[in-house]
Amino acid sequence: MTQLSASCPVARSADALSRCAPQRCTPQRLWAANAPARQPADHAAAAPRRSIMARATVAAEPPGGMSVESFQELVAAPLPTLVFFSAPWCGSCRIVTKAISVLEPVMADRLSFEKVDVVKHAAVGKHYRVLKLPTLALFKDGELVDRYVGAMTAQDLQMYLQVRV
Repeated sequence: MTQLSASCPVARSADALSRCAPQRCTPQRLWAANAPARQPADHAAAAPRRSIMARATVAAEPPGGMSVESFQELVAAPLPTLVFFSAPWCGSCRIVTKAISVLEPVMADRLSFEKVDVVKHAAVGKHYRVLKLPTLALFKDGELVDRYVGAMTAQDLQMYLQVRV
């Protein structure tokens, strides 16, 4: 039997070591080298899997929904506009909704607040490449000036807006 190299502490057998170069020896690679060949499941051929993107592209824009053109008219207001992209299932979006409801009366003279549901208005979210939620986008004269992804409290949001507006 071949003696294992000290440079490969993860290899458990000489056979695994011979199939894995010492400089690229990772636990995942060795597991794959030692794993038996997988047999296809019988039920896998019966029901094709659908990806998340396939479901998102199947859903059409609802009648009377916001189009990209109407959204661009909305953010072309004379005041800067903070657009909050959210979804009903997003837990972090609820935190940002509370923060916006606190700041909206305070900053109503300097800033316009809008909320876009990316589930209902998927075309707008796709156009502005909203990949993660919650996403805050700041528009000035219809142009995207800044974007923030993630939740923030009312104090953090107020500091964020004071610097940018």
